[in-house]
Amino acid sequence: MRRGLSLAALIILAAFGAVATPPTRLTSRQTEALDALLGTYGQDEPGVAVVVARCGETLLERVSGMADVAAKRPVTPETRFRLASVSKQFTAAAVNRLVAEGRLSLDDPIGRWVPDLPEWARTPTLRQLLTHTGGLPDYEDFIPPDRTTQVTDHDMARLLARAPGAKLPPGEKFAYSNTGYALLALAVEKASGKTLPLFLHEAVFAPLQMTSIIPIDPNPEDAVPRRAFGHSLEDRDWKRTDQSLTSAVWGDGGVYASIRDLARWSRALCRLEPKVYDAAAAFEPRVLSDRPGSSYGWGWYVGTQGARSVVWHTGETMGFRNALLHSPADRLTVAVLTNRNEGEPIETARAILQLISGPR
Repeated sequence: MRRGLSLAALIILAAFGAVATPPTRLTSRQTEALDALLGTYGQDEPGVAVVVARCGETLLERVSGMADVAAKRPVTPETRFRLASVSKQFTAAAVNRLVAEGRLSLDDPIGRWVPDLPEWARTPTLRQLLTHTGGLPDYEDFIPPDRTTQVTDHDMARLLARAPGAKLPPGEKFAYSNTGYALLALAVEKASGKTLPLFLHEAVFAPLQMTSIIPIDPNPEDAVPRRAFGHSLEDRDWKRTDQSLTSAVWGDGGVYASIRDLARWSRALCRLEPKVYDAAAAFEPRVLSDRPGSSYGWGWYVGTQGARSVVWHTGETMGFRNALLHSPADRLTVAVLTNRNEGEPIETARAILQLISGPR
């Protein structure tokens, strides 16, 4: 059974048909190479959706495989995948929209907006939480072992009350934190008077004509129309593994989006929607990250691919692996969304960018 992409296939793709400058349309040779790459995803297996966009213009979109293996429902360009941590850029966008409007300050301690936190957890600032330098422990480590109901952002204070204290002093260094982004969602809610799903819909998704949503409860079958269900390979067969106890937390990974949504989002990444998104601020490298040769901005890793500056984020959760990669200089965005627990979509995205834009 085929299980995604080998490193060798990615290297071959990266070298195949490279061009000197980014095209306004893909050549037939490039299109054939991309189709061959996606052919490693079987039609009867969990699927993949890929888009290459320039500032809102779709250069290529490809889909393969099943959104729901058991039901034999195929992936389409409108299929919504759970983005997992790729969602963090949208939580950051909500925070910075409220900062621009004067309703939040990046130097606010999170305790101002979430006052029921333990005293030691109240001091990290919104700026520190955005860059994963808040030093807070991972809330996942303090979920009671007998809990059967899903955790939400509003459970953060109770979960942190079970922790012995901070992981690191605030601002000391980068330590990736889902806790911080869940708390940022609560700050958005308190400052705006709206839930994060509603605020993002009104402030980001609707202005860009994105159909992305954050479900209040992702468990019901109809909670996310046109959804892909997550799958894991068990005993040589693909089983649905779509939800975990943390699937209802909004701020750290709750967005469901299609590749067509992410093509529309690429307008904002190209700085064409300054009232919706301050891409320049989001892409600024603010702290050294835990990835070699990269920094972290606001919801983005910041680094290079060869001599090319790029920003990216990956997302992994029950049955999903995704990647979103953007080259500001080339004004190109590549998204690779999958509903399986295998593969490295970020390597696929990097190979596609190299194929299309060529060496620098």
